[in-house]
Amino acid sequence: MANGGTIFLDEIGDMPLHLQVKILHVLQNMRFERVGGNKTIIVDIRVIAATNKDLEQMIRDGTFREDLYYRLSVIPLNIPPLRERKEDIKMLMYHFLEKYNTFMNKRITSFSPAVESAYRDYDWPGNVRELENAVEYGVNMAFGDQIGMDAVPARLLKSDMGLILANDNLTLSEQMKHLEREIISNKLRKYGSSGSAKDKVAKELGLSRATLYRKLAELEIH
Repeated sequence: MANGGTIFLDEIGDMPLHLQVKILHVLQNMRFERVGGNKTIIVDIRVIAATNKDLEQMIRDGTFREDLYYRLSVIPLNIPPLRERKEDIKMLMYHFLEKYNTFMNKRITSFSPAVESAYRDYDWPGNVRELENAVEYGVNMAFGDQIGMDAVPARLLKSDMGLILANDNLTLSEQMKHLEREIISNKLRKYGSSGSAKDKVAKELGLSRATLYRKLAELEIH
């Protein structure tokens, strides 16, 4: 069916080894035989393969063929995870909002500033699929024309800050310490832990570099 066109092999890293041999044979020779057939079929196709797994590590583990890896990675394209391209989050939020407004016949126009901030600071281990899931949940749960914090999935709110607000036994000093740790940790997750990254963190928080380092030690942020 793909002859003369393009075939997309999604999640190629999940392909069992015995099938990897077969797909490698097709890629090398551009020909195959149907199951149970005895006629050779020649194809002319462009192959695009995708995976979210570390294929080089799988090669070292013996779960992915090295020859298939090099046959596939002629023009490799790396899409960084969402946590490394925070500037895309807001654009994607509104893209999915428009999508699910159409699906559910709703007229939600925006996210509250607190929701935009929570989405921007979250690490999104499930990447774009998780973000889409969160927006779909919000569209389902929102009653007005804006998605507020009450329509954010609980997993996004499981942070040290949420635990602080739920704990009545902490003194003001202890609460402030936890909040400072949360704020600085979020900035470090955003920029990294290199010297230049810490300079950016200090600048955004209005601190000198020396003060930031002192707080890292005081708050036991490693």
